[in-house]
Amino acid sequence: DADVDELFTIPANWLHLGTNLIAMEVHQVNSTSSDIVWGMALDATRPVTNCAQGTLVLNEVFANNESFTNAAGRTPDWVELFNASTNAIELSDLSLTDDVGTPRKWVFPPGRSLAPGDRLVVECDDSLPASATNTGFGFSLGGDVVYLFKSQAQGGGMLDSIAFGLQTADFSIGRIPDGAGSWALTLPTRESANVPAGLGNAG
Repeated sequence: DADVDELFTIPANWLHLGTNLIAMEVHQVNSTSSDIVWGMALDATRPVTNCAQGTLVLNEVFANNESFTNAAGRTPDWVELFNASTNAIELSDLSLTDDVGTPRKWVFPPGRSLAPGDRLVVECDDSLPASATNTGFGFSLGGDVVYLFKSQAQGGGMLDSIAFGLQTADFSIGRIPDGAGSWALTLPTRESANVPAGLGNAG
């Protein structure tokens, strides 16, 4: 009915992981009708729990590093992972990316694992080629996103993600408490417990 907005809900179980094609048709009431109208909007809601308990999670992101040097004297961005489970987690073939359309932008090398309660930092230095410890891509200090994906053997689905806005120099963002809490402004604490940053008066 051209004068009435009609709604149709697509059941979630009709969709699958990856690209879905949704096709619509419009029909005239008869072959001589001249008032065809076609208008459509698609709205989607996707609830996401980024930090499933007992899993491997993104724990800290440092996207505007001006002062904290690594062993080579460089100041790379980095992302820290935390094993929130009670078992060692195999990291081989898991992947990190800043582009959801390219989930395997950087892949963990074979033989990597993370003990329960341990942290692992992966550097994100876009001025160096990708390696076993560097993704080869960096983060934008004006805002970016990090995705952690499962291995291909596990189906390649998303394990965790964090999107962030403008980043203050020499501050990171991290979970408080580690592995399970909400994201907050933190002091850079590479491979050690996250420390919340002291904040000024909001007024």
